[in-house]
Amino acid sequence: MLGLFTGFQYDIGVVLRPFDVLLGLGGLFLVGRASIRGRIDTFKKPTVYYLFVATYSYRCVNAIFLSGTGTALKETLQVLEFVLLAHLIAVSTRKTEHRRLFFQTLLSGSGLLALFAAGWHVSNGYYAAYKELGDAKYVFSLFALLAFSAYLRDESRYTGVLLPVAVVLVVLSGERKGWVALLGGGGLMYFVYQGGSIRHLLARIFQPRVLVTGATVVAMMVAIGLQFEYVTRQIETTGDVYVLLSNFNLRMDLSAFETSGSNLARLYILLFTVRMALAHPWFGVGTGRWHEALAEVAYSEKSQYMVGAHSEYQRFTVENGLIGLALYVLAWGAAIRDSVRRYQHSEGGSKGGRLEVVGLAFFGALINLFLGGGALNILFMALAVGLLVGLENDLDRKKLLSASSSVPQ
Repeated sequence: MLGLFTGFQYDIGVVLRPFDVLLGLGGLFLVGRASIRGRIDTFKKPTVYYLFVATYSYRCVNAIFLSGTGTALKETLQVLEFVLLAHLIAVSTRKTEHRRLFFQTLLSGSGLLALFAAGWHVSNGYYAAYKELGDAKYVFSLFALLAFSAYLRDESRYTGVLLPVAVVLVVLSGERKGWVALLGGGGLMYFVYQGGSIRHLLARIFQPRVLVTGATVVAMMVAIGLQFEYVTRQIETTGDVYVLLSNFNLRMDLSAFETSGSNLARLYILLFTVRMALAHPWFGVGTGRWHEALAEVAYSEKSQYMVGAHSEYQRFTVENGLIGLALYVLAWGAAIRDSVRRYQHSEGGSKGGRLEVVGLAFFGALINLFLGGGALNILFMALAVGLLVGLENDLDRKKLLSASSSVPQ
């Protein structure tokens, strides 16, 4: 995770990221572990695992026919990267105590990275607008999500202080995709934590104490955000997106709209996505051919933000057609469904670490709705899938089942 969010790259003829290096070391670890034990760990795989593998395998096949062998090879390496990362996560989270340690480490690591990144940003004269941080700007919302889960389970008296700090950092980052992902992932996590009943949830929310506290917290967050011009502009221009989408048509002229460059870029990309889906509905333009297809349209140079997909769902639609999009949506849907079911069917101590899986599954599905391409997409997928594979092979649950079956009737 640190290798991903720091964003460093090393050029040795090809660009090598710390993410790739860490995965390579992880592969050596698994091979060495298998050699010592004399066997390779085999896991029972849930449906979501096969759906994600099928989704990215389809990208490989699509590339062979529409893009070329070079792109197909690159996509094959990405599939192997995803499978390896998911396997490493599964190996690390098969026991309840190990799962708790995994999330504690993830919370501490993301928190330290978020605070360091914020400190670096402030030392350079910026108190908001963390755009210059690159991939590190997404760690704020991940940190806040994990802090929220720790707060719900009341793991420590310090979580009551940690959570507001994390949320303030998310607000100041100005990353609207981070806001949405945190609200969605945290909201689903809170819903299942309260029993998964809308009636029960509303009864809890409409208590005077909860309403007053919630309103106060929201007011404070907004007040803090409005102290900075960039955050204010991000809040204001969110309404512009709604206005434009409510009047959306394929022939709309965007040049007359006064809004931020990133908003216009997203709308241009939306037009581009719809037009490509109509022109190449089933198989798309070919894996990895997004930039080539975008360069052919007249508005490809309209904005500095027109550098790629603003959504992984858009990328699948354009490059792999409706078939690729359907596989991708099914995979995320299965991840969310499985995570909720596994939390609801767990009992007592076995719930440890399962609540976070619910939040991360929905968090990943939402943030990829606003984030297209790159290693971060793999991280959020592998977290959800690897954790679900680990839960499928829960050693504590297997011991419990084995013990109950051995009790004489």
